[in-house]
Amino acid sequence: PGIGLPDPVAMAIALDPSLCTKSGKHHVEIECEGTFTRGMTVVDQLGVTAYDTANVGMWHAVNPDGSPHITVCWELDVPGWKALLEKSVRTAV
Repeated sequence: PGIGLPDPVAMAIALDPSLCTKSGKHHVEIECEGTFTRGMTVVDQLGVTAYDTANVGMWHAVNPDGSPHITVCWELDVPGWKALLEKSVRTAV
């Protein structure tokens, strides 16, 4: 329930990585050409890129060994994030 605020969450984790309470390494692509979707972040949550030869062309291996290259945060310390957000708003620049 509630609204998603991906940009403030991403910035908060960049400032304080401990706010991310559960994460994993995954292959991630941003679909910009409209082949499968448009402007969507596609995450291989199941790890199929390791053995799915039919779709190997859509995943761009960044690591020479083909291992997942992006850390995705799946769970957030919401009270900690809210405290950081409130502190940021109260602290005028």
